[in-house]
This record gives sequence, structure tokens and C-alpha cells, in this order.
Amino acid sequence: MSEPILTTLAGSHAHGINTEASDFDYVSVTMAPLESTLGIAPEVKTKIERDAPDGTRAAAGDVEHTTYELRHFLKLATQGNPNILVPLFCAPEHITHITSAGMGLRMLAPAVVSMQAVHRHLGYLDAQYGRMRGIGPHQSRKPSRPELVEAHGYDTKYAAHALRLAWQGIDLACFGKIVLPMRLTEQKTLLAIRAGHWEEAKVCEVIEHNRDILRDHVNGVLTSKLPEHPDYDEINRWLIHIQRGPLK
Repeated sequence: MSEPILTTLAGSHAHGINTEASDFDYVSVTMAPLESTLGIAPEVKTKIERDAPDGTRAAAGDVEHTTYELRHFLKLATQGNPNILVPLFCAPEHITHITSAGMGLRMLAPAVVSMQAVHRHLGYLDAQYGRMRGIGPHQSRKPSRPELVEAHGYDTKYAAHALRLAWQGIDLACFGKIVLPMRLTEQKTLLAIRAGHWEEAKVCEVIEHNRDILRDHVNGVLTSKLPEHPDYDEINRWLIHIQRGPLK
């Protein structure tokens, strides 16, 4: 892969909910060489480099760096993948590398974000909440973090992820963007949940309340200024321009 046009922090550090046990997640976006876009050279869409061996959890301070080819990144972003949207909205201080093309990519965010992202946040929320409770399709009642369940009675990390996704999905529906880092009150709440300071019943009540609000946006009960679909024409214009004469 070529040099990135954008590299940012991602994960808990970008959201402002990292702890001493957190690892470091980075995301880069790179432009494919002409040999791949116009020629027959193999196309590499995603590359993952991590300190922890495959199949093992990252330890405190470990680094995981995921690099996406630009067109693939935008395909995932237009589908509303919550993790992919972070580089478009992360705080300037969490940008570790950016070129003119990377600035253009971040400026493209209004064309990328649509109600599809709100739908995806609801889907990811339901998945995290289902894993927390051991219910839903393909869910196992065997906890993936038994140490958290033993200490707190439930998987507090899944709970925090579910509530974060609810709040950020609502932000998208209301404001067309994700606030990063998260608001201080949200950070404190999620960190308290992660630390096991909230009873499971209270956590479930708050998650379900915010999930209902997000569902109302998805179902049109609550209105949103977001379009139903991304502005593919604008995205394609920018992509064609940037690949004809890459900005440095």
C-alpha cells in the first residue's frame, strides 16, 4: 500500500473513554496505485498490523493499525459502518498524519453520512446489547469476557459499547455528525459503566430508552435532516478528481 493520506486515532482514545487497560487503535486511508486501479496488479483493500498475536486480545498499550484503500473506505463509510466513520469526525488533535487529499476526505463527510449510518448504528447497538445479554441470533450464553461477568454480573464492555452506539446514532440523526471525543457527561457515564459502578438493570433501562429514541429516528417517528442515502454523485466526482491528479 502507498503512503496514507490520513491517519487518525480510533477506538476508545478517539471516543475519550480509554482507561489504563486500553490499547491504541489507529486507522489510515491510502490511495491505491494506478497499477491496481487501472492495471491488473492485485488490489489490497485492507491491511491490519497489530502487536497482539491473531486470535488474542490486545493488552494495555498494544497498537493495532488498520489501513484501508480509499475507495474501499468510502464504500464502508457510505454504508454507515460506525467504526469507519471515526476518522471523518475525530478531533484534530487525534489526527497523526494528513495530506491535502486527507483534508478533502474529511470535508466530504456531509456527502457520506445519511440515514443508512443511523440504521447501522441501531444494528450494531442491538448486536452489542444482544452479546451483553447472551440473546439474539448466533449469540452464545457463554460470555466472551468471563472476568467482567464474574466481577460485575454482566459484560460491562458490551454495555458501554451499546450505549455509546445509541448516543452517537442519535447525534447523527439530529446533527449529521458524531461528536468526538464524546461529551464529558457521556464519557463519565460510559467509564462508570465499564468500571462496574452501574447495576445491570439500570444499564439496561438506559440502553433501551436510548435505543427506542434511535428506533424512532429510523422509523420516521422522529425526523432527521439527514438524507436517506449518501450523495454518490458528489463522492464519485471527488474520487475521480483525486485519482486523476492526487493531491499531496
